[in-house]
Amino acid sequence: MIRSLVFEVSDLRGRILVLIFSISILLISIRYFQIQILQHEEHRKFLEEVSFLRRSVPAGRGRIISSDGVVLASDEKFLVARLFGRKFPTLEDLEDVVGKKRALKLILGEEVEVSPPEAERLKELGVIVYEKVRRVYSGIAPHVVGYCRERRGISGVERVYDEVLRGENGTEIFVIDAAGRKVGEVLRSPPIPGKDIVLTIDSRLQREAQKLLEGKRGVIILEDPKSGEILALASSPSFDPNLVSHGMSAWEWRKILNDPSGIFLNRAISSRYPPGSSIKPFIALSYLLKFNDTDDTIDCKGVYRYVGKSGKVLATYRDWLPSGHGLVDMKKAIRVSCNVYFYTIGQKIGIDFLSEVASSIKLSSKTGIDLPGEIEGIFPSREWKKERFGEDWYPGDTILLSIGQGYLLLTPIEMITFYSMLANEGVSYVPHVLKGKKREIFSKLDAPKWVWEFLREAMIEVTSHPGTLKERGTAYKAFKGFGIKVAGKTGTAEVPHRPPHSWFIGYAPANDPKVVVLVLIENGGSGALSAAPIARKILEEYFSIFPVESGVEGRNEEQG
Repeated sequence: MIRSLVFEVSDLRGRILVLIFSISILLISIRYFQIQILQHEEHRKFLEEVSFLRRSVPAGRGRIISSDGVVLASDEKFLVARLFGRKFPTLEDLEDVVGKKRALKLILGEEVEVSPPEAERLKELGVIVYEKVRRVYSGIAPHVVGYCRERRGISGVERVYDEVLRGENGTEIFVIDAAGRKVGEVLRSPPIPGKDIVLTIDSRLQREAQKLLEGKRGVIILEDPKSGEILALASSPSFDPNLVSHGMSAWEWRKILNDPSGIFLNRAISSRYPPGSSIKPFIALSYLLKFNDTDDTIDCKGVYRYVGKSGKVLATYRDWLPSGHGLVDMKKAIRVSCNVYFYTIGQKIGIDFLSEVASSIKLSSKTGIDLPGEIEGIFPSREWKKERFGEDWYPGDTILLSIGQGYLLLTPIEMITFYSMLANEGVSYVPHVLKGKKREIFSKLDAPKWVWEFLREAMIEVTSHPGTLKERGTAYKAFKGFGIKVAGKTGTAEVPHRPPHSWFIGYAPANDPKVVVLVLIENGGSGALSAAPIARKILEEYFSIFPVESGVEGRNEEQG
C-alpha cells in the first residue's frame, strides 16, 4: 500500500509539471501571436525609430597623494553633450544654449563640455548629456607625478603605477529614440575605481625646490639616506600636466615637442653631466682603499705638469686657483677642491683601479628608481674607450677624470646615491617615490670606519672652514652661520663654449644624516656661488619642517 501511494504521489507531481509547462508554452505562444500578428506594425515602427547606444563608463583613477597629505593628482567630473539619433534640434536652438562654436561641434557629432544649467536646457531639446571624468593636477612635482592621456598613464608615477591607479571601466547600453532621447537602459555594469597611492614626496619641500629653480635649468633632489625615499625631486624647466592631459591641438603639441629647453625631460634621471669636483670624494675614497694612507702631501703652485718616461713635460694642467694652494694634504684638497692634488693622486691610483671601484659600487649604473626614463651614466675604462673610439687610454684621460671631466658623465640620481653611501658609511639604497615600498640595498662597500669618518670630516670643512681663498672651504660662505653641520662638496664642471655646470651635493646633520641634498644648475657657473647657496635654502626649509634637537649637532661653527 505504501509503495502504491508513492507511485500515486510521483505520478501527481509529473502531471503538475506537465501542466505548468503546457501553460507556459501556451502563454508564450499567445504573446508571440500578439507581437508578431496583432501588434506587428506597432513594434516594427518602434524598432525602426529606436537604436541602441553602447558607452564605456570610465573608472575613476586613484588619487596620487604626497607624504604630507596633499592631493597631487585626482579625477574631476564634468558634463558633456552629444547628438544621437536621426532627428536633431535646429542649429538656432542649440546656439541659444551653447553658442555658435559649440553648437556646430554638436551638429558634427562631437562631444561638447557643458555646464549643469546648459545640460538641463539641452535635455529638453533631446540632446543626450552624460558625465565624464578627467585628470586634474596640482602642479606639484610634475616630473614625478607625470600625466595621463585618454585615461592611461603616459609618464611618471601615472605610468609606472598605471595598473594600480586606473581600475576597470564599466559599460552602459541604453535605448534612444529617433530624436536622440534616452528612452531606456538595457545594461549597466558599474566601473571599479582605481586605488589611491601615497608618495614619499613632501609637498612643502617640493614647492620650495621648484621655486628655487624658477628661471633656471637644473635639478634639486632631497633623499632620506636611511631608506632611499625621495623627499623632493624638481627638474627645470617644467610643464603643466593639465594642458597635456586635457588635450591640445596638433600645433600646440608640436610646439612643445620642438621646445629646445626640453620641458618634459626629467633631468634628474634622464640626463648625463660631467660631475666636476663633486666626484673628488670618490677619487679620495679610491685612493684610501688602495693605499690606506691620508698623509700624501703636495706643494700646489697652481700647475700640474705631466712628465713622460723620457723626463719631458708632455702636458700641463692648471688648478682653478692660478696661484695654487700651497702645501696640501687630502683633507685640505677636498676642502679647497685642489685640482693639482687630484691630478696627482688620480695618476697614482690609475684608471683600472678607479674603474674597478666604480663598478663595485655601481656608480654609473641605473639605480632602479620607480620612475620611467632612467638612463645609465658613463664611467669610462680602457675597454670602454677602445670599443667606443678605437683608441688606447692615455694618462691625460685619467688626469681629467680625476677632477670629474673628460669622458666621465653621470646622472644626478647616480650622484646622490653615491653621496647616500658616504652618509651611511658604505651602504646605499634603491631610491624610490612610492611610500611604503620595501627598502632595498643598491650597493655596499666594506671599508674601515676611519675611511668614512675621514671623508665626513673633510666634507664638513668644505662648508665650515674659514680663511683666505687658499684655505677656506669652497662652500664656507654659502653655509656660514648655518645652524646644523653639513658635509658636502661643490663642483664646477666645464662644458664646451658655455658657462660651467654648478654642483653641490651633501648631507646633514653631518654626524647623524637625515637628508642628502643635490643641486645642479646647468651653466650656472661656480658651484660655490650658484648651487651651494640654493642647497642651503632648501636645507633651511627641510629643517624648519623636520627640526633636529637643539645641541645635538651644534652650529656650523667657524674653525681655526
